[in-house]
Amino acid sequence: MNPFAAFARASSLALLVFAGLSSPGPAHAARTLPDTGLFAPVAQQYAARQAAIRDAGQSASTLSPGQFLLRLATGRTDEAAALLPRLAGDARESDVARARVLLARQDYAAAKPVLERLLTGACNHDDERSVRFAWALACDDSRTVDSLARSAFMSRDDAAHVPELLAAGRLANDMLDYDRADSCFHRALAASPAPAAPPAWGSDAQARRALALTGVAVIQQKHRQYDASLATLRDALGTHASADVLMALTETLIRMGRTDEAISAAEWAVKLSPYSEPAHYLLG
Repeated sequence: MNPFAAFARASSLALLVFAGLSSPGPAHAARTLPDTGLFAPVAQQYAARQAAIRDAGQSASTLSPGQFLLRLATGRTDEAAALLPRLAGDARESDVARARVLLARQDYAAAKPVLERLLTGACNHDDERSVRFAWALACDDSRTVDSLARSAFMSRDDAAHVPELLAAGRLANDMLDYDRADSCFHRALAASPAPAAPPAWGSDAQARRALALTGVAVIQQKHRQYDASLATLRDALGTHASADVLMALTETLIRMGRTDEAISAAEWAVKLSPYSEPAHYLLG
């Protein structure tokens, strides 16, 4: 279960709501999402990502892994899946992109052989290890997460273990060990410095920094430090807007009595990640 989504617990009602909202009607689709104030960086990043896709051209015979990640970052998940036959590039980098597309669609049967191929041998790159943890967390395989992350938690080389620290923090949060989670997230954040001039549409390193900030904000929520949590999540949104950040934001906004903004955050989360069950559930 995603620890950044407070409303992710399934129930029969939640499943009915999700089924009804997965194919939104005209009124839902026509709603204009806010693009000022708190949501200005989200709208700006969304526009920049869409522009990057257009600039690359739609008719190319092959697409780079980066083009698939752009589509995922703009909620074009089904389009990315349909274009997978056109994916080209380094084999392992392509497998990372392919795995992310399939995981985003929750197509775990198709993702499994890709992950098995990808995880054969050592995972030397942060992106590969991030996908490995995403797969383990999707399968509720906490034993694997704990085993893989334990050595990183004890290591002094945090810069080489950011994916492990993030996974360890998420697992500790799930286990209600907030001190350990806070330590993991702060260490991951310190090892992921903000770039001086970030690219317009973001990068994997920025996404990991945003997740570290989100983890810190979630722990601040646990201590009822809602003003601090909101400030941290603003930083996370400016770093890399994603459904994970936005769903953590909904919890802080609800606790602050800012319900309308919480709804807008969940709607943005659905736009960026159409298969986000927590976002659909909250809106329902």
